[in-house]
Amino acid sequence: MGTAGGSTSCPLFPAKLSFPVINLVIEFGSVAGVNLKGQVINGTPLVVLIGRDVLSRCLLIYSGIGGFFTLAL
Repeated sequence: MGTAGGSTSCPLFPAKLSFPVINLVIEFGSVAGVNLKGQVINGTPLVVLIGRDVLSRCLLIYSGIGGFFTLAL
């Protein structure tokens, strides 16, 4: 995997992302396992990173000035 700190190896895992309220399931053959331990944003621990493979199915509106985002599926 290529990172800002250079190349590194990471394990791959099968994964499924589901949004039960709208009955949407996205299955992945493999995703890269990354260590997010200690990553905190505004006091909230980071749990998952959403990549462009998921965002390509959505409408993302991000307001850096307002400090908010909207994600529509």
